[in-house]
Amino acid sequence: MKTKSVSTLKFTIGSALGGGLGVPVFFIALGHAIRGTLASNSNLLLDVMEWFESFRVMLWPSSLLIVVRAPGDSVGELSDLLIAVLVNIGVYGLLGLGTALACRHRFAEILLMVAVVLLAYGVNVFWSNHLASFVVTAAIIVAVFVALFRKYGVKASAV
Repeated sequence: MKTKSVSTLKFTIGSALGGGLGVPVFFIALGHAIRGTLASNSNLLLDVMEWFESFRVMLWPSSLLIVVRAPGDSVGELSDLLIAVLVNIGVYGLLGLGTALACRHRFAEILLMVAVVLLAYGVNVFWSNHLASFVVTAAIIVAVFVALFRKYGVKASAV
């Protein structure tokens, strides 16, 4: 028995567009705001950017595809960004598909949530090994999954 029925295709497309486009837009805007606000304080900027990069790579893993280009190579930077966003749309689409399918079984919900947290941990260890940002990211991931599973998942009494 479900709390609310959702079309798998609709949920997958919504995740692909919402996470695939929303996450990059959020991090691009936040990155510009941080650099603009803290440009005069290089020590603070470095500390904040360490956190920022840790979060960005865990929640937007395809941002690793953004290659540092020589100054003035705006065409190359734009193509790297476009590729990273397109890959991210695919990643969040697959995550949405997995979430929609997992909503049918309590064990699958838990397994998916643990798998995504472990993947975020692996990306964190690979990229920054910044444990505090991983803990915050893991809490966000769990909160989002719990909210989605409460809304669309199986009822506890149906298990």
